[in-house]
Amino acid sequence: MEKITIYPKNKKKFLKLLDFADEILKICKKFKIIPMVYGSLAVFIYTKNKNLKINDIDFLIRENDIKKIISNLEKKKFKYKYSKKWHVLQIFKNRLKI
Repeated sequence: MEKITIYPKNKKKFLKLLDFADEILKICKKFKIIPMVYGSLAVFIYTKNKNLKINDIDFLIRENDIKKIISNLEKKKFKYKYSKKWHVLQIFKNRLKI
């Protein structure tokens, strides 16, 4: 991973989110899933705007891969919510959300 040299306005939370994202990315890697980053993190990476706040991390994955991830989340006792209607999987750790 490239060394981070710039941070959003909420640096502490951002660093915790990155650690949490790393845990989720390890699950994805196990199943050869390559998520795409979008949302506020993508905007921050692109603009380098230090005034942005990143309150969650958004990953885009194929819908066919969601069951694999949910299965592993349950084994690891992660809290999550899945909406079939909106095609959204939210993963929680304390006050963090992916």
